[in-house]
Amino acid sequence: MAIRWRKDGKLMCAAMSSPEDDDSYIDDRLHYQLSVISRAIVADIDHEENGLWHWVHGGHDGHDWLRGKPALEIIYFDPNTVICE
Repeated sequence: MAIRWRKDGKLMCAAMSSPEDDDSYIDDRLHYQLSVISRAIVADIDHEENGLWHWVHGGHDGHDWLRGKPALEIIYFDPNTVICE
C-alpha cells in the first residue's frame, strides 16, 4: 500500500501514518498512475513532515486541504518567444 485514504477524505502516506478504522488503501500501481502519469494527486509542500497528498483539482465540499499544492510550479512559455540567442 502506498496511500491511506482516510474516512474524512485526506490522503496520507502509508509509510508515515498509522492505520485508522475505515481507511481505504491506494496501492503502489494506482499511486503511480495518479501521481506520475495523470498528475491527479501531488505531494504536499511539507510532505516530508506531514505525509499529506492532495487532489490537484480539489473537492467540491470547500475543504482547503483538498487543494493541490505542488512544490514546483510549471511555467509555460510561448513557443514563439526567444529566450536566448
